[in-house]
Amino acid sequence: MNGYKLLQPMLLEDSYNWIGESNQEFSEYGKSVGKAGDVNGDGYDDVLVGSHYYSNPEYHEGKVFLYYGSETGITPGASWTFESDNENATLGISVSGAGDVNNDGFDDVIAGAHTFTGDQNNEGKVFVFYGSEDGLSITPDWTAEGNQVGCDFGGTVSCAGDVNNDGYDDIIIGAIFYDGAEEDQGRVYVYYGSEDGLGSAPWIAEIDQEGITFGSHVSHAGNVNGDEYDDIIIGSRKYNDGENAEGAAFVYYGSALGMEEDYAWHYESDLANTKLGQSVSTAGDVNNDGYNDIIISGHNYSQPETDEGIAYMFLGSEDGLSLTPSWSYESNLINALFGNQCADAGDVNNDGFDDVIIGSREYTNGETSEGRAYVFYGSATGLSDSDIWIAESNQESAFFGYSVSGAGDVNGDSNDDVIVGAKYWDEGEEDEGAAFVYLGESEVSPCNAPESVAILSVTSTSVTISWDAIAEASEYKIVLKKSGGGSVTYFSNSASLTVPGLTPNSDYKIILMSKCNSQFSRRIFGGNFTTLP
Repeated sequence: MNGYKLLQPMLLEDSYNWIGESNQEFSEYGKSVGKAGDVNGDGYDDVLVGSHYYSNPEYHEGKVFLYYGSETGITPGASWTFESDNENATLGISVSGAGDVNNDGFDDVIAGAHTFTGDQNNEGKVFVFYGSEDGLSITPDWTAEGNQVGCDFGGTVSCAGDVNNDGYDDIIIGAIFYDGAEEDQGRVYVYYGSEDGLGSAPWIAEIDQEGITFGSHVSHAGNVNGDEYDDIIIGSRKYNDGENAEGAAFVYYGSALGMEEDYAWHYESDLANTKLGQSVSTAGDVNNDGYNDIIISGHNYSQPETDEGIAYMFLGSEDGLSLTPSWSYESNLINALFGNQCADAGDVNNDGFDDVIIGSREYTNGETSEGRAYVFYGSATGLSDSDIWIAESNQESAFFGYSVSGAGDVNGDSNDDVIVGAKYWDEGEEDEGAAFVYLGESEVSPCNAPESVAILSVTSTSVTISWDAIAEASEYKIVLKKSGGGSVTYFSNSASLTVPGLTPNSDYKIILMSKCNSQFSRRIFGGNFTTLP
């Protein structure tokens, strides 16, 4: 098997724990990768891989693969697959966890087929599958189509979080070539979850500017202003406002009534042909201040190296996102296309700060266009640009890092993991593609972790928990992770805590850590609970 290079391994494992391949030439498995959440409720997060040029027998119909997590990591073979059965549909161009759209306690998944032909040629189609104790169903539970020729509906998909705080997660879909008032202006849709699953009446956003591909990438933003409603972020990589194809990113706030009509924040690159908004994502909470942060990238940034690429971090606050980036990073290598994709990595080193992962699909370091993936670690001051985990494919033109994502916690060790796609990877079949999972690791800490966690009471908006005290601990950190996205963090000086402000009728996971001096213990799983209606 071809190898890979790992530079500065830091606190992700120094070799991949799992590799998946399509075993079909030119299928480009790994074109998309994503965290599925826990679709079967076994306590281990699962991952998705898209292979948009897969053919069986329909040419380029596309295929999506789901792999279960386990105590040892991702299982060797696919636990579930789905094909579009529609020639040239390219299912798997985008994949993502959908959160829990019907709040049944099992995470759901979403996949896009942006050139699916239904009533309209190449209109695009999106498929959502609901999780269950038995995993995903063999037929989609919900679908939607673009209803316009060539509009690219489903070219990008994501969980939106819970934008109206009703206890049901929502989804977001981009259609970058949608024609509205202007040709190829693009359009974005948010469909709301409910007890019965996703609805059919979406919120819609457009910007009337020709050819700007609004919706070139979409993502949940988390809760950037702490108002209890999740927000979304939208990329528009060909947006023009003085500079051609400078690109921009837009954040829209959630509310009790759903998505707000107008964007609350936006940022432009002010440099022609940067294509900022190529990728956009929540960054989690990189400085652990209780507000979610975002990361956006422009892979054609050239300053001075042509197409070196750049990524920017913006911190959340009570007033929303900062107007200027708190952090930026460039590849400093010609044609590296750093930032072709960026994503939240979770907390891979279990230090209490979320981390981010960024791909640089044509990075060259020994092998031309082998590709590279970076993980940047969070801290009390935000992202670091010196403590970096870096991996490369060591195979010419593999495009390692074409797709990147946090994987969740696939082996249940309380350290988050990451997944990286290399769509042109060759291993027996030309351009079959591959995906790699790397496991997170914790720093060794002298502090013992909490034990014997007990859930004492649960209401519609609060939970009371307790645990055995650790003699040397000065403080405890409690994180409640909501199914589908979002979390609340509290600190306690005693071995019990009541956490208020939770969402009714929602599923939460409890994570605890002890703190001794300045170091946290390993992170432990403290159980699951569901708030009352």
